[in-house]
Amino acid sequence: MKASKLRPRDFLQCLLSTAYLPEELPPTVTSREYSEFCRRNYALVRAEKDKLIKLATSYDTYSAPRNVPGRRALAVVHPLAQLGVSLLITERRAEIRSLLKKSGTSLYDVSEAAAQAKAFAGLDFQKRRTLAAKLHSEKPFILQADISRFFYTAYTHSIPWAVLGKEKAKELLRTNRKKLNAHWSNKIDEALQSCQSRETFGIPVGPDTSRVLAELLLSGVETDKSLSKYLQPTNAFRLLDDFSIGFDNEADARQALRAIRQVLWRYNLQLNEEKTKIITSPLIFREKWKLDFDKAPLSQIDPQQQLRDIEYLVDLALNACFESRGNSGSMGLPPPKSGDSSRRHLSHLA
Repeated sequence: MKASKLRPRDFLQCLLSTAYLPEELPPTVTSREYSEFCRRNYALVRAEKDKLIKLATSYDTYSAPRNVPGRRALAVVHPLAQLGVSLLITERRAEIRSLLKKSGTSLYDVSEAAAQAKAFAGLDFQKRRTLAAKLHSEKPFILQADISRFFYTAYTHSIPWAVLGKEKAKELLRTNRKKLNAHWSNKIDEALQSCQSRETFGIPVGPDTSRVLAELLLSGVETDKSLSKYLQPTNAFRLLDDFSIGFDNEADARQALRAIRQVLWRYNLQLNEEKTKIITSPLIFREKWKLDFDKAPLSQIDPQQQLRDIEYLVDLALNACFESRGNSGSMGLPPPKSGDSSRRHLSHLA
């Protein structure tokens, strides 16, 4: 495993500048100056780490629209609590990378992306499309498994279970609690609690640091012997809490479904039964609205053309909403008419 190219202070700055605030926040909301302050004063803030992870803070919330009806609640974590989490990840980045790399199925890239000011490159959504096409072309049966409300129900105490093994962590809890409390995975448990009023259920939704710790938890789920035999890079991939596993026959797929359900239960997690299913591998294709948006132009040179392109994109969005009876329909918007401009549509929202 390659050593980190970023110095600890620079790694911490990356975490606080690009892995702290939810990316859905308006671009004017930034942690740039805060991250720079922590980089300049790295020795000082590091000395306060143990105090930071014992704090009891509450996060604020921000809701963002989704491509399905409803909105997604995101967490804006207290800066001091987030600093505690980020310091622990910075100090233990080598161990975290090592554990996450053992998962040959995860689409979370743990390599550094210093050019983008990222401590971790993050989720690779494009790779998912390629792997899905390959899986559907090679395997006649696909198990699609989704964890129900993963971030909202994840148990912070299960972080040490995932790192140490649940049985070992339980044994240390009984026989040597001091040793367990001193382990870095238990300190991450503490740090997560500091973000949410010492609550042990849930992981703040939005920060990319939460995704890193979610990957840490799921790496433990994947190493369970009853499940790991079904998870090979040649027939499976996972995008955070969504599993896709290919099989040659339906019987094996059903056995794997039972295994994943049982393993998740051991970690106090449950499957989303509505989204979890075994399907035969049909031809797969992307939704029309995604194709329309991908091919829509957006000028970066001519301001007037850029305005026209943006109006076109807004029209596409409003039409897609109306056709799916999503947000625009619930607002009482009339059906879009041929020749109407985006500004006229938007006037209904004013």
